[in-house]
Amino acid sequence: AVFVVVLAHAGRLFEPTPQRAGPTRTGTGVMIVVDTSGSMAGDKLRRAQEALRSVALSLPEDAVVGMRTFSSGTRLASPPRASGSGGVEMAANSLIADGGTNIGGALTAVGTDIEATGGNAPWKIVLISDGEGNDVASDLASARSLAARLPNVTCDAIGIEMNATGERELNDITSLLHGRTWMVGRDQLQATLHEAVSLAGFRTSRAARGADIRIAVIAVLLLALLIAGALRLRLTMS
Repeated sequence: AVFVVVLAHAGRLFEPTPQRAGPTRTGTGVMIVVDTSGSMAGDKLRRAQEALRSVALSLPEDAVVGMRTFSSGTRLASPPRASGSGGVEMAANSLIADGGTNIGGALTAVGTDIEATGGNAPWKIVLISDGEGNDVASDLASARSLAARLPNVTCDAIGIEMNATGERELNDITSLLHGRTWMVGRDQLQATLHEAVSLAGFRTSRAARGADIRIAVIAVLLLALLIAGALRLRLTMS
């Protein structure tokens, strides 16, 4: 029986990954807030688009998710709603980098987006940026106001190749909004965004696949130990 269980787990390594995950959620909504300032132009924006599409495809079909972008101003790219991952995927394809970095305006506006959904369900903001805001003091004031206005909202941030000033700002924002901050290279953005969304309560298909691989590796190691033990016992008895 033990061998059957072990082999069953090991066999999961070879199952195909679904294009879109099944419905697995805890009720937390996610708003992804993306920096589209001029400094994101080129490869960084391309990597951000790839990351957004990857996460959107791997979310549960009933995921409550939306996306807002910001540069000198801010724009609701995909309204937060159930089954909103398709809207995020489409919006990711049309991102253009230009202008400044209005983090504070984006935080204020995303609070309004969340309020428009009604109810008091928990929400997580995932903020992606590559530089400090136009007005750091104003950005932090917006974060404080959002924390007081919507205590059910938390904010995680992903900083892409940021300088020390930008890193401090993101750390201060996530501290005010009870979240965490990652500082990553552009090649780490996709994996980090998957992690951030998974921490919101969604088990993306990529995260699920990673968990399955870990289980399968452990199962294979256990199987090897069992076989080795059985051989040793047989040699002892012969």
